[in-house]
Amino acid sequence: MNDQPTPTRAMAFFAISRSDPLRLLSTTDLVRENDKLNEERTHLHRAVSSHATVDQAIGALLVLGRIGPEDSWDVLRETSQHTNRKLHVIADEVLAFGRGGTLPDDIRVALEAALAKRQPGKADTPSTGSGTNPEGADTGLSDPGGASQDARRQERSST
Repeated sequence: MNDQPTPTRAMAFFAISRSDPLRLLSTTDLVRENDKLNEERTHLHRAVSSHATVDQAIGALLVLGRIGPEDSWDVLRETSQHTNRKLHVIADEVLAFGRGGTLPDDIRVALEAALAKRQPGKADTPSTGSGTNPEGADTGLSDPGGASQDARRQERSST
């Protein structure tokens, strides 16, 4: 028998880097790369979900504000900037409002101001906080059901 100890072999797994094909990645590098890819996947998933919410909010503003898609996008973006809230948060609030909820005051005021800029002949009108601008053009933001809007129309037609 052979009395010499058998040499132990250390096994290491390596892979070739996609970005630098001449560099081999160790197991530790592979774990880091996997973590980075998982984080990127999570961010992309959030982005896709957020994008769908923003698209739905654009559609809601299109109907509520009676404006085009480009203007709806601008209204969301301006509201986000003026309230210092993320765009997807504003979109969530607009969708909740469309389902019968209420808007936080700062978001409502910023939305009304942004919408008023896009109403024909109504540039830079300040918000009164009542859902209508001072010239009487209804922004549709104070009453999602439209009951008070219908009452105002009937009142105008009867005079």
